[in-house]
Amino acid sequence: MREAAKPALEKLDELGIKYYYYEHPLAKTMEDCEGIGADVGAKHFKNIYACDHTETNFFIIIIRADKKFRTSEVSRKLGVSRLSFCTDEMLQENLGVVSGAVTPLALMNDKEHKTLLVVDKDILRDEMVCCHPLTSDASVAMHRYDLIKFVRACGNEIKFLDIGETEQAAE
Repeated sequence: MREAAKPALEKLDELGIKYYYYEHPLAKTMEDCEGIGADVGAKHFKNIYACDHTETNFFIIIIRADKKFRTSEVSRKLGVSRLSFCTDEMLQENLGVVSGAVTPLALMNDKEHKTLLVVDKDILRDEMVCCHPLTSDASVAMHRYDLIKFVRACGNEIKFLDIGETEQAAE
């Protein structure tokens, strides 16, 4: 078990959440995640850590891997102006992870509950989801509702949105 993953796995165990654990080479792209969790029907999704122009409202935005992320669309749907990507320093300070390891599971480190989880409703189509457990060289697959249970146990709010269209549909 990867040392960096232990706190997330312990929290999953504490909450009684069943998961499948995978170790793999460092995943830097969605292509690197392809196939991980496929044995249980799980799919990875894009994880984006963003903030508004005041840098006081933070968001983990998770969308299906086959969709394009458009900041203007998501900003409008959230009712915030100028949504932008957070710096590595913000990511480390607020979620305790490095770039490339953004995950809803990092909300366990958001003690002030500053981060809203924004979920693309299309993710809920898949029974099983896959995400990194605080490190991008491991993944966990779990039921989609257990991911929601985890986030709620962390004390963070969740907002469900219809986000974008698939990249194939946009072409």
